[in-house]
Amino acid sequence: MSRIERILPALARAWTIWAHAAGIGVIALGIGVGLVQALSGRAAVVTASNVRVAGSGGPPFPVPRIPYRGRYSYVYDLERHEACPGEVVTTFESAEFVSPAVVTTRRPAVLEEVRAYPNVAPDNPLPDAVRPGRWRMTVSLVSHCANREWTDPIAEFEIEVTGS
Repeated sequence: MSRIERILPALARAWTIWAHAAGIGVIALGIGVGLVQALSGRAAVVTASNVRVAGSGGPPFPVPRIPYRGRYSYVYDLERHEACPGEVVTTFESAEFVSPAVVTTRRPAVLEEVRAYPNVAPDNPLPDAVRPGRWRMTVSLVSHCANREWTDPIAEFEIEVTGS
């Protein structure tokens, strides 16, 4: 019996074991991915309500006047439906046609536990690039869940940045 004839049965057994293990692994992976997709949410990760400018009674929103390089604040109620890490994205869009501009900031989200958060009151500094004038401000939460990335709106209103 030659050397090749002695090795072939061992190779055939090893191939059979590998093929079965790989098949079981592929099936298990498919079932796992299918379950994650079937059970994952397709709805909002967070819901913001009762958004109001700090110190106001609510809509209609007064246009808050904020000094250049000052701080902006607002209040809202938040309900978190899924515990996903994420970041708060704030976009300032110039409302003046003379010098249009867009300024975006990102901050890590800190309220990640699934529950209701009444009267959330962010108080943040204005970016230096937000110059005096009127600006439309949009705040949203970008969530990085295990199987999807989702963006939920939080607030949208106008501000007026003053020279001092």
